[in-house]
Amino acid sequence: MRMDWLKWLLGLGVMSLVVIVGLKQLSCQAAKPTMQLLWVWWEAEKPAATNFPQPERNPFAPLNEREAAVLSEGRWIGITGKYAETPFLEYEVTVPQTADYHFFVRKFWKHGPFRWRFDNQQWQEVPHEVSLLDEEELRTFIVANWIYAGQVRLTAGKHRLRIEQIGKEGAAAYDCFLLINRLWIPKGKLKPNERAQVNVAGWSTFDPDSDNFAPSPIDLRSLNEKFAGEKGFIAVKGDQFVHSKTGEPVRFWGVNAGPDIVRLPKPFVDYLARHLAKLGVNIVRIHGRVWRGDNIRQVDTDYLDRLFYFITAMKRQGIYTGLSIYFPLWLRMSEQREGFAGYKDQHPFALLFFNRQFQDIYKSWWRVLLTTPNPYT
Repeated sequence: MRMDWLKWLLGLGVMSLVVIVGLKQLSCQAAKPTMQLLWVWWEAEKPAATNFPQPERNPFAPLNEREAAVLSEGRWIGITGKYAETPFLEYEVTVPQTADYHFFVRKFWKHGPFRWRFDNQQWQEVPHEVSLLDEEELRTFIVANWIYAGQVRLTAGKHRLRIEQIGKEGAAAYDCFLLINRLWIPKGKLKPNERAQVNVAGWSTFDPDSDNFAPSPIDLRSLNEKFAGEKGFIAVKGDQFVHSKTGEPVRFWGVNAGPDIVRLPKPFVDYLARHLAKLGVNIVRIHGRVWRGDNIRQVDTDYLDRLFYFITAMKRQGIYTGLSIYFPLWLRMSEQREGFAGYKDQHPFALLFFNRQFQDIYKSWWRVLLTTPNPYT
């Protein structure tokens, strides 16, 4: 079961360029008082209406008891191939109290982008590039992952949820759904009131609740600035980093983050920033490409927006950001597609050092990154 933050964060790689990002002052978020926990869980394979095949005909159905044990009640509902009509699922959901709810979906990897809404509210869309919050494998290439679909305000009582697949073909499968009024860290098929159980001699289960960040003597947040850049830019003096306004030396305790972390839902990014600050982290290195998958000459504007939010959330907690945006293994070039002579779907090792055309493309990524106003500051 993959569910710990450190596995997502502590990666290795080669940094191409680091930029210390300073933004204007933002207020720190205080810990919120504990609210009553409200949640509703229901099974995807029990819709009130659908044109999906029956769960028994799900092309991704478990093949044995071990695979079935991965799923919430041993089954899920799925579809694949070309669609004669838009695949949909509808559910009757009874909500205990009027509240703002987070909506989580356990589904088959990133397959099957979809849109959803309760009753006649606005549609909300979940694209293909969605962050996976955990992962459990049924068999090779068949996995169940929780994703965060968004937030919705619902009154107490019955509501109708409708899910529609986007596109005209593709794979999709759903295991279960959750509405909950607090941020929740998924743990496979365990419900919010269930704990992991591991029967291994000499070991005990480590299964903490999500942190409400109550005052604690081991909370290191106070060691960071109120906001990154509070004491000026980071400068170099001799063999030390210093704050430009005060001249005070500063040391960095950092972690690594890739695009999947940057693309986390905003509530998770806020939680992560506060969690890292509590652990004493004061810099995060973001190591990942910023260009579009179908055009290296264009920056991915959706990812750029996510990146801006991530930087801002970290800054609120006194955490600086280092940007590393290029590594040759992230890119394959061909003469026909990218226009670089001699390349046949190959990695551009060393090309950046001597090819003026590629250098101009590289500089254009940085130009967009460093001159586009951050909408969250």
